[in-house]
Amino acid sequence: MAALLRPRGGPHPVGPTRTGTLGGRARDLVARSSVWAAAHRPSPRTTAVLLVLAALPGDAAQRALAEAAASTDPDVQRAAVVGAGERAAPALRPVLLTALVSPDPSIRLVAVSSIARFDDAETELGAASADSDPAVRSAAVGLLANRTGSVASRVLLGLLLREPDSTAVIAALAQDVDSRIPSILAQLDTADERLARALLAVLSRSPSHQGRAALDAAFASRN
Repeated sequence: MAALLRPRGGPHPVGPTRTGTLGGRARDLVARSSVWAAAHRPSPRTTAVLLVLAALPGDAAQRALAEAAASTDPDVQRAAVVGAGERAAPALRPVLLTALVSPDPSIRLVAVSSIARFDDAETELGAASADSDPAVRSAAVGLLANRTGSVASRVLLGLLLREPDSTAVIAALAQDVDSRIPSILAQLDTADERLARALLAVLSRSPSHQGRAALDAAFASRN
């Protein structure tokens, strides 16, 4: 790992042949992370670090990523967080949990994208949805919107309960709304008028017969 952190004027840690072999993969990793691109335009040196960390096999890579995540160089930290998310190994989850509470919002932003690579990240994404930085909040809500399971629906409904007028959360719930209908109807049973209006707005965005039937049932139950 020390070789990756050499001064900028020192020898490049990746040789020409290695770069030629793995460069396409590194570019693909960066291109697929819109959150990474929004948070930071990676320098060539940072891209090289990401390339190596993402490509190293086995436990050695995990140790290198954990070490890099503790670096004082923000570029290296961000690269490590992206690499940890790409591997999505349980042993690297603590690295991402630490990054999610970093004082640097750009690190928290890439950490949100990386933690979303884990199947059971709804709790972390829900917490990030209350982040002090609007870009982090927006990314977390957007990533929750892409999850259609009941756990994600409950987390989004919890966010809507706190902020019934949040257009971002309403839009997130409306994404694949038909899969969320049971959770929405259950929440309507105990909703006050403000929350009920928001939930009805979500149901109204369904284009399906199922969604229209649920909306009619919801209106009937409120009258």
